[in-house]
Formats: sequence, C-alpha cells, structure tokens
Amino acid sequence: MLKCIIVDDQERDRENLRLLLKTYCPDVDVLAEANDKISLSKVLSCNKPDVIFLDIEIGKSTCFDIIDDLGLQTMDFKIIFVTGSENYAIKGYSYNGIDYILKPILPEQLIKVVHKAKQLIANNGVASEKMIESISAMYEKKADTKIHIKDGKNVYLIKTENILCFIGGRNYTTVKLLDKTEIVTIQKLKDFEKQLTKDKFLRVHRSYIINTSHITSFSRDDGYSVFLNNDLQIPVSKNYKKDLVSLVHIE
Repeated sequence: MLKCIIVDDQERDRENLRLLLKTYCPDVDVLAEANDKISLSKVLSCNKPDVIFLDIEIGKSTCFDIIDDLGLQTMDFKIIFVTGSENYAIKGYSYNGIDYILKPILPEQLIKVVHKAKQLIANNGVASEKMIESISAMYEKKADTKIHIKDGKNVYLIKTENILCFIGGRNYTTVKLLDKTEIVTIQKLKDFEKQLTKDKFLRVHRSYIINTSHITSFSRDDGYSVFLNNDLQIPVSKNYKKDLVSLVHIE
C-alpha cells in the first residue's frame, strides 16, 4: 500500500481527492488529512507517509511557505502538488515535487501521478536522470500555457497567449481576449496576478494587468498609457510605470 496524507484548506477538495483515490487507486491508503501548517505538523508527528498531496494555495499563503517552515524538503516522503494553476509547476519542481495535478482532478491524471510515485519509491526514492529530465521538460511545456476562468456557469481553460488584459472591478474581473470576446468573473484581480508569470503579464495600474506580448505602442498624452492589439488603450499609473519601463525597455 502507498501511504499518503492529503493537505488542503478546503474540506470539499480533500473529500473529493479521498474519494477519487478510493475509487481509482485502491492501493493508496489515506493516513490522515490536514488543512494548514499546524494540523500538518501534528499529523506528521504520528504518521509516516510515502506521499503528501499538497494543495499549493492554503489560506492566504502558499504551501511553499509551509515547506520552508516545517523543513519538509528534508523529510522522507514525496510531494505531489495539487493546484488550480499550471503556473506553479516550475516552482513546485524546485521544491522537490515529483509531479503536480490540476483541479478539478481527473481520474486518469491521478492514476498517472500515483504510478509515478510508486516507481520512484521502488527506485529507493531516487529519481533517475531520465525521469528528472522528463518531469522538468513536462513542467517547462505546461507552465503558463492555460489559465482557469470561471464565469458563474462555466469554467474556461484559456491559453494565456490569447489574453490581452485583466480589468478589475469592485467585485468582478473582466478578461479581454485576442478574439475580442470578454469573460466576466467574480475571481479577483489579485488572484489572477498570483497565477500569471511576471515575464509576460504585468500590473500597470491598480485595475489593470496586461499581456506585454500584445503591446503595440505607448502614449504620453494625458498621462502614460499603453496600447494593445485590437486598439485597446490601458492607463499606466505612476506607481507601476517603472516596472513597465524595466520589462519592455522603454523610456
């Protein structure tokens, strides 16, 4: 049996993963569950898992803070990251994660990652050079390719290259796409900012995050602004002008 611990701050997500493991990976034994750093520390004091399914966003922080605080990198188990965004993939790999799975979790995805964990454990816990290269290449390929956007009824998987910008409102965010469509979501602008890579996406105003690859021109009339594809004009505030100038090398 592969012994595991599930760590997620959402009870429904913990229950969903537990049921998926029971149904599709019956040789995985869930020893315990945790919802934050304190509860994880407690369950680790009396359990010895082979694998930890670790949600990346826990409360107001990320699991990387928990890993650092508890010294999980030095412990004798594997970490499988669970996330709603592919953009954490490379960082997860730097924290010795053997793989990651995306929410909502698909059975075939779960089966594959459990099989990988078993292979590593059978190999005395040491990843072969080929396996390391394979995981690394997969992360490089998947990172920052798609993002999940919810509009209340649907969940869209949008390629980030097709996003022009995010416009934040009081209780919603408007996502403008290259094909001129828009998606309105209750997801906050700051939540998207956490998922996006800063080499492509940049906050230029308290209400705007832009895809810098779609910049077409700049203007200094009536303040600083930037133009994106589809003649979309975005204001640039003084607080964020320095970051934009540094990123795209303008004066």
